[in-house]
Amino acid sequence: MKTQIPLAALLALLPIGANAQQTPPVPVTVPPKIIGYVRGPHNMNCMGYVPQDILRQVHVVHAAFTVVVNPDGTAKSAIVQDDSGRQEIASALNTCAMNWLFKPATVDGQPIEGTSTSYQIIQAAPFSN
Repeated sequence: MKTQIPLAALLALLPIGANAQQTPPVPVTVPPKIIGYVRGPHNMNCMGYVPQDILRQVHVVHAAFTVVVNPDGTAKSAIVQDDSGRQEIASALNTCAMNWLFKPATVDGQPIEGTSTSYQIIQAAPFSN
Protein backbone atom coordinates (compact mmCIF):
# COMPACT_ATOMS: atom_id res chain seq x y z
CA MET A 1 0.00 0.00 0.00
CA LYS A 2 1.41 3.40 -1.05
CA THR A 3 1.31 6.30 1.32
CA GLN A 4 0.61 9.68 -0.20
CA ILE A 5 1.94 12.78 1.47
CA PRO A 6 -0.11 15.90 0.96
CA LEU A 7 1.58 18.67 -1.04
CA ALA A 8 1.13 21.11 1.84
CA ALA A 9 3.17 18.82 4.10
CA LEU A 10 5.98 18.63 1.55
CA LEU A 11 6.05 22.41 1.14
CA ALA A 12 6.27 22.79 4.91
CA LEU A 13 9.58 20.92 4.81
CA LEU A 14 11.16 23.50 2.46
CA PRO A 15 13.16 26.27 4.14
CA ILE A 16 11.58 29.70 3.82
CA GLY A 17 12.10 33.19 5.23
CA ALA A 18 15.00 33.65 7.65
CA ASN A 19 15.89 29.94 7.56
CA ALA A 20 16.27 29.80 3.78
CA GLN A 21 19.78 29.63 2.39
CA GLN A 22 20.13 32.30 -0.23
CA THR A 23 23.03 32.73 -2.58
CA PRO A 24 24.54 36.17 -2.00
CA PRO A 25 24.54 38.40 -5.09
CA VAL A 26 27.77 38.52 -7.04
CA PRO A 27 29.32 42.00 -6.76
CA VAL A 28 29.67 43.87 -10.04
CA THR A 29 33.29 45.01 -10.33
CA VAL A 30 34.44 47.49 -13.00
CA PRO A 31 38.18 48.24 -13.46
CA PRO A 32 39.55 51.80 -13.67
CA LYS A 33 39.77 53.53 -17.05
CA ILE A 34 42.02 56.39 -18.17
CA ILE A 35 39.86 59.43 -18.95
CA GLY A 36 42.26 62.37 -18.97
CA TYR A 37 45.15 64.02 -17.25
CA VAL A 38 45.53 65.98 -14.04
CA ARG A 39 48.40 68.21 -15.18
CA GLY A 40 51.18 68.22 -17.74
CA PRO A 41 51.16 68.05 -21.55
CA HIS A 42 47.72 68.21 -23.10
CA ASN A 43 47.24 64.54 -23.91
CA MET A 44 47.65 61.14 -22.32
CA ASN A 45 50.51 60.13 -24.62
CA CYS A 46 53.74 60.35 -22.66
CA MET A 47 55.84 61.68 -25.54
CA GLY A 48 55.57 65.23 -24.16
CA TYR A 49 57.25 64.18 -20.91
CA VAL A 50 60.38 62.68 -22.52
CA PRO A 51 62.99 65.24 -23.66
CA GLN A 52 63.14 65.03 -27.47
CA ASP A 53 66.94 65.00 -27.62
CA ILE A 54 66.97 61.86 -25.45
CA LEU A 55 64.05 60.30 -27.28
CA ARG A 56 65.78 60.83 -30.65
CA GLN A 57 68.72 58.77 -29.38
CA VAL A 58 66.50 55.72 -28.90
CA HIS A 59 63.93 56.58 -31.65
CA VAL A 60 61.09 54.43 -30.27
CA VAL A 61 60.16 53.37 -26.74
CA HIS A 62 57.67 50.61 -25.90
CA ALA A 63 56.24 51.10 -22.42
CA ALA A 64 53.88 49.08 -20.25
CA PHE A 65 52.16 50.95 -17.42
CA THR A 66 50.61 49.50 -14.26
CA VAL A 67 48.90 52.21 -12.22
CA VAL A 68 47.21 51.81 -8.84
CA VAL A 69 44.24 54.19 -8.90
CA ASN A 70 42.71 55.84 -5.83
CA PRO A 71 38.91 55.89 -5.37
CA ASP A 72 38.98 59.60 -6.40
CA GLY A 73 40.48 58.69 -9.81
CA THR A 74 44.01 59.95 -9.20
CA ALA A 75 47.10 57.77 -9.48
CA LYS A 76 48.40 56.37 -6.20
CA SER A 77 51.48 54.69 -7.67
CA ALA A 78 52.83 53.67 -11.04
CA ILE A 79 55.19 51.01 -12.31
CA VAL A 80 56.50 51.57 -15.82
CA GLN A 81 58.46 49.00 -17.79
CA ASP A 82 60.12 50.29 -20.93
CA ASP A 83 62.67 48.96 -23.37
CA SER A 84 64.86 52.08 -23.56
CA GLY A 85 67.31 51.20 -20.82
CA ARG A 86 67.50 54.92 -19.99
CA GLN A 87 66.72 56.06 -16.45
CA GLU A 88 65.70 59.56 -17.60
CA ILE A 89 63.08 58.04 -19.93
CA ALA A 90 61.79 55.67 -17.25
CA SER A 91 61.49 58.57 -14.81
CA ALA A 92 59.66 60.76 -17.36
CA LEU A 93 57.23 57.93 -18.18
CA ASN A 94 56.52 57.39 -14.48
CA THR A 95 55.80 61.12 -14.05
CA CYS A 96 53.47 60.96 -17.04
CA ALA A 97 51.50 58.02 -15.62
CA MET A 98 51.20 59.69 -12.21
CA ASN A 99 49.47 62.64 -13.93
CA TRP A 100 46.73 60.61 -15.59
CA LEU A 101 43.14 60.89 -14.37
CA PHE A 102 40.94 57.81 -14.21
CA LYS A 103 37.35 56.82 -13.87
CA PRO A 104 37.96 54.76 -10.71
CA ALA A 105 37.31 51.09 -10.27
CA THR A 106 33.94 50.32 -8.68
CA VAL A 107 32.20 47.51 -6.87
CA ASP A 108 28.43 47.74 -7.11
CA GLY A 109 28.80 51.37 -8.20
CA GLN A 110 30.98 52.42 -5.24
CA PRO A 111 34.48 53.75 -6.09
CA ILE A 112 37.36 51.62 -4.81
CA GLU A 113 41.12 51.43 -5.29
CA GLY A 114 41.95 49.50 -8.44
CA THR A 115 44.72 48.76 -10.93
CA SER A 116 44.91 49.93 -14.54
CA THR A 117 47.26 48.56 -17.16
CA SER A 118 48.07 50.14 -20.50
CA TYR A 119 50.70 50.15 -23.22
CA GLN A 120 52.18 52.94 -25.32
CA ILE A 121 54.60 53.23 -28.20
CA ILE A 122 56.40 56.54 -27.93
CA GLN A 123 58.28 57.86 -30.96
CA ALA A 124 60.61 60.76 -31.39
CA ALA A 125 59.22 63.72 -33.30
CA PRO A 126 60.67 64.00 -36.80
CA PHE A 127 63.69 66.24 -37.21
CA SER A 128 62.83 69.66 -38.54
CA ASN A 129 64.79 71.18 -41.42
